[in-house]
Amino acid sequence: MIKIILSLFLILFILETKAQHTKSAELKPIHRQGSRYFYDFRRVDGGAYGLQIPLQSLGDEEVNIRYKKFKSLRVLEGIFFVVPLFYLFSLPSNGRPDYHTFLIIYGSSFAGVILVEIGAKAQLRKGIDRYNRLILEPSGRTAGLSLTFKFQNIISNSWQRIIQQNWLTEN
Repeated sequence: MIKIILSLFLILFILETKAQHTKSAELKPIHRQGSRYFYDFRRVDGGAYGLQIPLQSLGDEEVNIRYKKFKSLRVLEGIFFVVPLFYLFSLPSNGRPDYHTFLIIYGSSFAGVILVEIGAKAQLRKGIDRYNRLILEPSGRTAGLSLTFKFQNIISNSWQRIIQQNWLTEN
C-alpha cells in the first residue's frame, strides 16, 4: 500500500514538474519610427520579425492572418530576388547571356521585389494598427465617451511615454 501511495505521489510530482507553465503579461502598444519598431518603448530586435510574439499572443484572427501574409510575402520577395541568378546558372557553360534578356529579367525581378515589399509592409502596418486598436480599446462596457488615438511618427518617444502615462492615470 505504501508503495502504491509513494508511486502515485512520485508520478504526480513528475507530471507537475514536466508541465509547461505559461506566464501572462500585459500587452503593450507597438510604435514605428521609420523602419524601426518599438514595443514598450524599447527597440525590437529582428525588425518586424521580432513582433511575432506580441502580435500572435493577442489571439486575434485578423492580426494573425495579416502577420502570416507579411511573412509569406517576404518569402516571395526572396524568390523574386534570386530569379536573375537562376537565369545565369541555367545557361550552358559555353553560352553567353543575352544582355537584353538579362536586363528584362533583372528589371522585372527588381520591380517584383519592390512591389512585394510594399505589399508586405502594408499587411504588417494593418496588423499592427488593428493590434493597437484592440490593445487601447477600453474593455467591457463603459459609460460615456471613449477616446481612441493613433500615435504619429512625428511624436517623439518621450512625448509618447508622457501621453501614455497620462492616459493610464486618467483611466
